[in-house]
Amino acid sequence: MNRCCVVVFATACALIALTVGGNPSVSAQEEPAVMLNGSKYMYFTMAEQAKHYMERYPDRKIHVFGTDPDAGLHALLTGAADGVMVVGHLDRDAKEEAAEQGAELAEQIVGWGAVAIVSHPRNPVSELTVEQVRKIFAGEYDNWKDVGGPDLPIVTMTRDEAVSGTEKFFKQFVLKGFPVAPKTVRVLDHDIVRAIWEQPGSVADARFVEAVRGRIRGQVKIIAVKDSNTSEAVLPSAETIQTQLYPISAPMVMYFDSRHTRLGFKEFANFCSRRGLIPKRYSDVKW
Repeated sequence: MNRCCVVVFATACALIALTVGGNPSVSAQEEPAVMLNGSKYMYFTMAEQAKHYMERYPDRKIHVFGTDPDAGLHALLTGAADGVMVVGHLDRDAKEEAAEQGAELAEQIVGWGAVAIVSHPRNPVSELTVEQVRKIFAGEYDNWKDVGGPDLPIVTMTRDEAVSGTEKFFKQFVLKGFPVAPKTVRVLDHDIVRAIWEQPGSVADARFVEAVRGRIRGQVKIIAVKDSNTSEAVLPSAETIQTQLYPISAPMVMYFDSRHTRLGFKEFANFCSRRGLIPKRYSDVKW
C-alpha cells in the first residue's frame, strides 16, 4: 500500500470512529437529559426540584419547559419530552388523542398545588364559599356587600396568558367550565400581587407560592375558602393543600408513556413525590 493510500485509509478510519462513537469527551454511559414540558404552574417548583436533584446527582440532567398541558402532550407524543406536567388531570379528549397515536399514558402524582384567592389587604372579608368565589369571578356578584363586605365594587383580576394551567384548573374546578366575567382585568402573571395592592376592592386567583410572597410583603390578603356555608373556612398551607382540606387544591401530575419510560425520568418523579413539591421556605407559613 503506497503512502497516499495509507493516509486516506487512516483518515477514513478516524471519521468512522467519530461517527459511531460520537464526541470522545462524552462518556458512553452518560444518560441523555430528561425532558419535561407542560403546566407553567408547575414549572417554577419543578425547576427548583430539578436543581436540587442535579446537585445531589451531578451526572443527571433535567430540562424543564413551562408551556401548557396541550403543548406538553404534543411534545410527549412526538418524542420531544419524557413527561407532561399537569395540574389536576388531562381531560378525556387529550387522553383519547394520546391513545389514538399509540401512547399508553400513565400518571404519577408528584405533589400538590392550589389556587389561592387574594384580595386587597384592607378588605374586611376574610372567608368565602367556593360558590361565592364562582359567582364573583363569573360576574354574578359585583359588589363586596353581596358577600357580607363593604359597599365597594369588586374588581376581578386574572393572568393575561393565552393558556395558563392555573387558570385552566380554576375554570374547571371553580367556574365549572365557564369563562371569567368579561370585565375581568387581565394582568401579567408576575404582576398580579402588585395589581391587587394598587386597586382597592380587587380580588384574583393566584398560585399558592405567589400569594404567600405577596402576603409576607403586606401587599395582599389571602381569603380562607370553605366548601359550603356550614363548612369550616380553610387557608391554603403546605398541610391543608397536601391533605386536600383546602377546597381549591389539586394534584400535580406527571403523565408519561409507559412503553418508553427511561430510568432517569422515574427516578426524578419519585424524588419529587417524596419532597411534595412545596418549597421548604413556604411549608411553615404562620398565619
